[in-house]
Amino acid sequence: MVRLLEELQHLEQQFGADARDMMATFEQEALKLCDDTEDLILDMSRPAQPTEFNHLMRNLHTLKGITAQSGLKSLSHLIHMIEDHMVGFKDRTDNDLHGASASFVSFLDNLRHLVQIAQNPENAEALISIGSTLEVSVKSLIRSLQECQSGSKAKSPDVTSAMESKDVQRALAYSLDTASFDHILKSLEQALMKQYESKAPEALASIQILQEAVFNLIAARTSPGKTLANKLKRLLRDTADKLGKEIEFQVIGFDERIDNNLLMALSECLGHMIKNSADHGLERPDERVAQGKLGQGHLTLEHKKLGDRTLVTLRDDGGGIDPDRVAQIAIQKGLISAADATRMTNYEKQELIFKPGFSTKAEASEISGRGVGMDAVIHEVIRVGGKLTFESEKGRGTTFFMEFPAPYQLEVMAIFRYQNRTFALPTRFVRGVVLDPELIELEFGTARLKDDDETYTLLALRDIDQNSSVDHFRPLILLELAGAPCALMVDAYCAAQSIFVLPLSAAQDLPVYLRGAANDANWGPIYCIDCVELERNLNVYIPEPEDSNVKNFAPLQGHKASKEEILSALEGSRFLHRMAMLLEPLKDSPEIQDAVLSYIAMQVDEVKETMDPIQDPDELHYLVAIAYTQFKTKWIQHNTKMNYMIEAGLEPTVLDIYKTSSLSHLLDLLEPLTHPDAVRAVTQTLGQTIRELHAA
Repeated sequence: MVRLLEELQHLEQQFGADARDMMATFEQEALKLCDDTEDLILDMSRPAQPTEFNHLMRNLHTLKGITAQSGLKSLSHLIHMIEDHMVGFKDRTDNDLHGASASFVSFLDNLRHLVQIAQNPENAEALISIGSTLEVSVKSLIRSLQECQSGSKAKSPDVTSAMESKDVQRALAYSLDTASFDHILKSLEQALMKQYESKAPEALASIQILQEAVFNLIAARTSPGKTLANKLKRLLRDTADKLGKEIEFQVIGFDERIDNNLLMALSECLGHMIKNSADHGLERPDERVAQGKLGQGHLTLEHKKLGDRTLVTLRDDGGGIDPDRVAQIAIQKGLISAADATRMTNYEKQELIFKPGFSTKAEASEISGRGVGMDAVIHEVIRVGGKLTFESEKGRGTTFFMEFPAPYQLEVMAIFRYQNRTFALPTRFVRGVVLDPELIELEFGTARLKDDDETYTLLALRDIDQNSSVDHFRPLILLELAGAPCALMVDAYCAAQSIFVLPLSAAQDLPVYLRGAANDANWGPIYCIDCVELERNLNVYIPEPEDSNVKNFAPLQGHKASKEEILSALEGSRFLHRMAMLLEPLKDSPEIQDAVLSYIAMQVDEVKETMDPIQDPDELHYLVAIAYTQFKTKWIQHNTKMNYMIEAGLEPTVLDIYKTSSLSHLLDLLEPLTHPDAVRAVTQTLGQTIRELHAA
């Protein structure tokens, strides 16, 4: 194993002091994977179940990946050899690996030993010795796998010896394992919550001590994020060299320390994802130039902390995920049927990349092609309580979004009193606070600063609001949620200060927008509001007016189309036929076609949902007139935008053109069903309101 020694020495020369941090992280990840793999081998069914076999393949693939990330190519190659011989079991129903389990355990024991010795590359003699032993154990394992495949008799595993060996290795590997750490942290959190709930003055001193203990414990379980960043940069560079591709890699936000559990999960996930982006996503320089792109591909990795969650984004400007090609390969591999594919959306087809066994590669290489990479990613994200979404457009690239919960939060919060309780929300969402009633005007569920043209929509918190009336002024907290100016009217504004927030238990049955609790010497128990939840479902938190303004309009005379007629038109064959004719030229651009259909369906659904509870014919027609006016406004906006683009020498997007045309069809459909007096009244009311605003 002279080559391995050279690789370790090169690592120290290249990264200096950081090399030790990198190898320490690698050791922790590798030992954890060895333990998990050994448990799997010793407990495996006879024959192995598909889930067990897929789990084993994911572990081997990840072990290979993290060794390659750490620059240990010779070790990665040995694991790749084992993978090659495991592939023969993939499509069999009699996968009995029992005869190879002893060889597997021996290989894992030697791998653990090597990983631990690799921390001290100056001990060359021991490193070469255990490396040679590892090579022998790999060859022995391969022979055992070949015997299992051929049905020859292989030696049964010595389970007792294996378990004793595993216990020794675990004792060497961890001074405090993850489960014990989490138990201690949870115990401290529970003690802290009990002190929060206590009204006794002497509890404050205990709270401070417990908070400090939690902070110190959490800090002890963090490592430098740049260690992982360096490994990933090296991995991408080596992968790009093998593939003959030019890739610029930008890493953002990895300068801070990151929780070790999350760091290990990210190491496994991002290793697979970066290799997949380099191999499948980003094109070769000649292909990119032919498509009008720069020859060098771009890959961006960003880590961002947002209060109680961590967001990790991986974005490339490659070819994107072709949904039809993915579906076709999934059909060929028996993962779905052809009938399934016809019922799937483009996004659902793209999601098939996370299926066990899926790969677009015809042959496996050391980089990819086993069909376990993205499967391993989604399993690891879910394991640590995270979620993964993505956006991909054919020819333009793919962006993966991973969101992970934080075990705690320390953030500057705006504290206020509301409905006899104390609440707080992050100041990063706060634009300002208005305490003087002379500075604000309230009208129709909105608030406007007198020296500012900005209008703020008033919000109401469901399950807490007992009276959403705005007939008198109370302090306003001005917010920006999803880019929209909003305001929350509160009973009293208290202060802005740092708060230590603990997550709330799901068993507490509290509103979904409450995500944590805290306690303060001045303000007592505090409920913390999740502004991200408010952003995601903003319309839910906009209160309905107590009395419909529609009822203030004059009664309508003459013929009025019934609700059934209007709904029949919106859902009828005439409209669907016109849309099909409109979108016919887009049959070769399914992404744009889907986007237009989604856009127009959203407009129609909004009208139908608004109409659903209305029984009064006049109120129904005023609401239809409002919808008609809104659609016409959007149609004018789209036309104006395109005219400006043309005047500026720019080409309007195909999506904008078809959105405008689809709105035109919708207006044609609604116009004969709207009552002219209702449209006139709505238009006059809007015009009157605008004139009043200009006059002010």
